[in-house]
Amino acid sequence: MTFKWDFGDGSTSTDPNPTHTYNTAGTFQASMVVLDEWFLQATQPVTVMAIGNPPRVKITQPVDNYRFGNGEVVATSAQVSDDVDPANKLTYAWEARLVHNNHFHPDTGMGATPLWAFQFSSFTPLDDRTSYELYLTVTNTHGLSATDMIRVRAGYIDFPNGPPQPKITVNGPLTGSAPLTIEVSGKDTYDPDTDFCHLLWDWGDGSPTNTDLTTRHTFGAPGSYTITLTVRILQVFQQKSCDTGYT
Repeated sequence: MTFKWDFGDGSTSTDPNPTHTYNTAGTFQASMVVLDEWFLQATQPVTVMAIGNPPRVKITQPVDNYRFGNGEVVATSAQVSDDVDPANKLTYAWEARLVHNNHFHPDTGMGATPLWAFQFSSFTPLDDRTSYELYLTVTNTHGLSATDMIRVRAGYIDFPNGPPQPKITVNGPLTGSAPLTIEVSGKDTYDPDTDFCHLLWDWGDGSPTNTDLTTRHTFGAPGSYTITLTVRILQVFQQKSCDTGYT
């Protein structure tokens, strides 16, 4: 028994179970002819659809790590191409995820160039732990898809209102032998515009920072240290520091 395969693209094979690669996308009429020892033959046609590679997608606007102002409306766009389908035959699925506190809030949009209004609530920390992840998934008519993702973050933009007023209250001795433990509080910190405040303590000795309203810290080695309280107001994106030195 002999075999003859015609793959419909000019290639043939006489193997019983051949493997063939189509180098271009398209639809091909392949066939198999089987001839036995009495020279009787049978033909089996088959339609082969080579659907090519997934689409190629790259978000071009906004750029990765773009810093936006609260409530800023940003037009999104992307460069997209596909081996088979034109751009108007592709399906575009956008998703923006507000990421903070180890979870995210999804928002979706359809279309090639949607508009997004990026903003944070007054209860969302404005630091690099908080961002938007912007996804674009493009799917062609054969079901192949590709996704690109960028991150955008909040920028600290000055608005015409008063800055926060940091105030450090100390409970405990300011001098003493090491190790020396003190308790500090930012409870008297306020903002004249009644915006929500986020506190960050820097101890000046290389130890990890702290975001509590009232906190304790132990200085293990002798020396003079500067404690810095940084206050960020979460609605108007301003920040101001207050330095107080302790020995």
